[in-house]
Amino acid sequence: MPIIGSSASPKGVPTAPTIDSVTAGDAGVSVAFTAPSFSKLPITSYTVTASPGGATGTGSSSPITVSGLTNGTAYTFTVTASHGSGTSAASSSSSSATPVAAISYALSQTFNSSGTYTVPAGKTKLSVFIVSGGERGGSGASQDGNSGTSGAGGRGGYAGAAYAVKDYPVSAGQNYTVTVGAKVNYGGGLSSSGFGNLTTYNNTNQAFTFNANSYLDQSTFANAGGGGGAATGTVNGEGGGPGGIGNGGGSGSLSMTLGGLGTVSSGSSGAGGGGGGGGFSAPVQNNRSGGAGGAGGTAGGGSGGVGGNGRGNTGVANSGSPGTAATSPGGGGGGGGGAGGVYGMGASGGAGGDGANGQVTVYIA
Repeated sequence: MPIIGSSASPKGVPTAPTIDSVTAGDAGVSVAFTAPSFSKLPITSYTVTASPGGATGTGSSSPITVSGLTNGTAYTFTVTASHGSGTSAASSSSSSATPVAAISYALSQTFNSSGTYTVPAGKTKLSVFIVSGGERGGSGASQDGNSGTSGAGGRGGYAGAAYAVKDYPVSAGQNYTVTVGAKVNYGGGLSSSGFGNLTTYNNTNQAFTFNANSYLDQSTFANAGGGGGAATGTVNGEGGGPGGIGNGGGSGSLSMTLGGLGTVSSGSSGAGGGGGGGGFSAPVQNNRSGGAGGAGGTAGGGSGGVGGNGRGNTGVANSGSPGTAATSPGGGGGGGGGAGGVYGMGASGGAGGDGANGQVTVYIA
């Protein structure tokens, strides 16, 4: 005869499991639970039952997914445990969970110039990368041959600011004005890009005012270009040496994970590397080499130009090399290399490389 209030039933069936959590998916819910506190025999199976409707899922351990549910309908769940002697009572009901349809994105349109985007029929969510235009690199400094020094390398161009918007709600037929910022001259600030009224870009302090904050997934503000290499030499022309190495530019590429596509990335927006400083030599000295240009940011900033050589033994002062152009949207151009120096001989600094236009990339679901 069983003891009244004991955890065992007359047949030794297990006590009820305890539901820990429910997680909604697309047309299904995963139910996690704790095994019974008492069972005379090893549990052979568990059954999870949904309400309303009575759909079930079975398995040998937690968690168990109940499939075939209706998206948008709230469900609660119970779970039972079974072995050879019988089946437990049902657990207490879980909290409710509502299955939702999975979001499946596709690339919709890439804007390399300004235009208008119209939401296609049947689409309800939008994700977008927005990249500002990049800056041209600074020119390397020239020298006149009488200053006793070579030319310094130019600063790399700033990369455009960039941000990512994810799962922004839209309706079919809505029109959004797309602005793609153009590349800008050295020292000209940054040319902003935009999508509708999602953001306001303050060009003075290079900051965003974001008008849909809950949908901002990532952002990177203007990445500074690398500094140029220093000029070398002494006032009396008796020094000299290799130019300083230009600093590498910063990087600011973005990525986000979208249903149906996985991880997607923007091609933006590395800053430019600085130009190398020129080498300086007095005529009686050995030849001096200019410094190396800095590498651009990993997301497509231009590399800095090599500084010019100072050839004291041959009386030749070499001009600095130009910086290279940015290769990805929003990238900054490389700084020009500084002029090489030989006392009494002038040379020119290299020109800065162009920055790149911005870009707006739209994904739709």
